[in-house]
Amino acid sequence: MSNGFSKTYRFLLVISTVMLAALVASQFYHWRRIERLQEQPGQMADQLETIHHLEIRDEEYRPLRLVPPEKRPELYPALSTFRPGLDTLGIFQRRVRTDIRRWIGLDEELLQRKALTSSLGRENIDSLRVVREKVELSFEGFDHWSLRGYLLYPMEAQGPLPGVFCLNGHKGSAVGVAGLVEDYTYGYGLALAAAGFKVLTFDWCFEGESRLVDSHGRVYHGHDSIFEYISETGSTGLALYMENACCALKALKEDPAVDPERVGVTGISRGGELTTYFAALFSPDISGYYASGAGFPFSYRKLGGGCKCTFVERVFDNYEFSDLLVAAAPLPAGLQLGVRDQILGYFDNIDNLLEMARPVYAGLGKPQNFGLDIHDAAHVYRVDQALAFFKQHLKP
Repeated sequence: MSNGFSKTYRFLLVISTVMLAALVASQFYHWRRIERLQEQPGQMADQLETIHHLEIRDEEYRPLRLVPPEKRPELYPALSTFRPGLDTLGIFQRRVRTDIRRWIGLDEELLQRKALTSSLGRENIDSLRVVREKVELSFEGFDHWSLRGYLLYPMEAQGPLPGVFCLNGHKGSAVGVAGLVEDYTYGYGLALAAAGFKVLTFDWCFEGESRLVDSHGRVYHGHDSIFEYISETGSTGLALYMENACCALKALKEDPAVDPERVGVTGISRGGELTTYFAALFSPDISGYYASGAGFPFSYRKLGGGCKCTFVERVFDNYEFSDLLVAAAPLPAGLQLGVRDQILGYFDNIDNLLEMARPVYAGLGKPQNFGLDIHDAAHVYRVDQALAFFKQHLKP
């Protein structure tokens, strides 16, 4: 009996060893696949299938953990409500803009007001030959909110410059984009300014040094305060974001040192999502957009992914993220994705976004206006790729 037990034990030990070796080999294989992606960050066509099926990364995606595995296929593909051949593109685009502007409660009267810019001081950054000017922005005759941020521009500017305004993500800030602190934006505002753009970065009206008050004089400050503001005023966070961004756009376009026909918008994370919303709603007013680290399908958003401050149920029930891309076409558009990005809703959805947007741009005769940049880092703004995009589409 003892001999039989010993044989069984040895057999189980061998099986366990083989299984452990297989598991280790499998994990090594997956990580080598990731490393190979990092070594060749530009070959997107070959990478999509690999990225999409990395099981080891799939389990890191928080919102999908809430969904039983057998229910996950219902989330794929997160495509578009646009039906080529059935919908006329122009009518669809106008409907998207009209519906979303109405459903989020955009203050259309406010957007007609003049944007005011006040200078609060400036400094020269000699090493980059860039001026960093602290500013405050507001709408004329409107005192519920104001924005604080920075204008960044070359010291030796020649003629009207192309302009770019920047929309911050979570834990992002105007001081980060302006290069005063280090964060995941890598101070891309300074880099754009050094390359010949006039850049405006600002903090949302409830963050940083910006100001938000309601009709009773209550001050809201800090990211979580937006939920109190939404609850107590009946407004939507998305309307507040879009109104802030419109103020920045107007301020930049009315700057005599900026060419109003060459103004773009960019952002990362929450800012990348809001960049895409802005392009969809205001595409006639801008010349291009570059969204980094964004692209959650709305079906995931309803499960808890992304920021609840941009959640508007009626929008998510009727449209998809890809509809925002379609609504902005053929506006020059760049998406940016890092292979180490832990916000995997973007990985899961990126091939679907390309599947919907590319044919629309091609059908409009502008396939070169839509592209995806992939890089080997995490949830960060890759400056060199954004610079290449804006030089191509905003420079004469």
